[in-house]
Amino acid sequence: IEAKLMADGFETYTSSVKVNLKEAGEISLDEALTWYHNFDGENYTIDDVDVDVLENTITFNLGDIEPGYAPNDGYVIFYVSVIE
Repeated sequence: IEAKLMADGFETYTSSVKVNLKEAGEISLDEALTWYHNFDGENYTIDDVDVDVLENTITFNLGDIEPGYAPNDGYVIFYVSVIE
């Protein structure tokens, strides 16, 4: 799975992870995503984000972000289902 994060005024950030299935099957991308952001030292703000799924690509918009590390530090979790 490869992820690309693109934003106006920023370089594209690419990350990837390998997923191994025990048996032959397919992975279906779910139309759900959770964004953890604005870490205040103890807690994150947690938002559900609408995504568009087309073929094997998830596209989503996190809206306006401010330059710098904080308060933009955080992570995104997207979900997949294994189809046997």
